Amino acid sequence: MTRENREERLEGVFGTDLLRRLRREDDPPAAFEALLAGPWKVVAIPPEGTPSPGAMAWEEPRFAVSRGDGDPPIALCRDRQTALLMAAVLPSLGRRDRYSVRDVVGEEVLIEGGEPVVRIAPEARDAAPGLHTLSCVLRSPASLSLFLEAAGSTSLERAGLLLALRLDAGEG
Repeated sequence: MTRENREERLEGVFGTDLLRRLRREDDPPAAFEALLAGPWKVVAIPPEGTPSPGAMAWEEPRFAVSRGDGDPPIALCRDRQTALLMAAVLPSLGRRDRYSVRDVVGEEVLIEGGEPVVRIAPEARDAAPGLHTLSCVLRSPASLSLFLEAAGSTSLERAGLLLALRLDAGEG
């Protein structure tokens, strides 16, 4: 679907006058989050002849991450796994960080929603952005499915075995 067709379809649903009036207003803070919410598609880019002389392998993307709605891709990736991970993480961008690091009575802690949730050693202080991203992926079934697909069958098989062993041992 081309961008023009998409806009015509949206105007048919919301009405041209309403959209024109809304475009005069500033977008709310959540607009950026909505822009990155997806759904994202990973699409293989067909090879187009030989690379230009002197081109590096990373200059030749093989996968695009896009909405598939006629807009240009948001990312061009060299490999499928990276493209899947990019598609999984995009909805987490622009959201307020879920975790932050603070010093509470001489200890470093991760804070979630104003409450301390994890005591951390100084070398683990960089965990907050990773926890934020992973928590966003876990809250989005679409992102989680892309993440699991990026893991591949061998990792999923091993993870399933490890999960079953943990559950059998009462650790889960």
